[in-house]
Amino acid sequence: MADGLFGCGPAKRARDTRSPVEWWSLFGSETPNLQKFAMKVLSLTCSSSGCERNWSVFEHVSKKIIS
Repeated sequence: MADGLFGCGPAKRARDTRSPVEWWSLFGSETPNLQKFAMKVLSLTCSSSGCERNWSVFEHVSKKIIS
């Protein structure tokens, strides 16, 4: 069960209508450190392109060694 500002009616309703970053911006003021951290983490772009690139290079090197 949510307590304080997290448990108020508008905060509960906003969970379904706002983006996570927007929600933390609006309702995270009682926990400023957690608010700042959550907003940073939730603003990160998720991507596997760096891993894919590394894997592609590894496959290329591996094929050259086998050949």
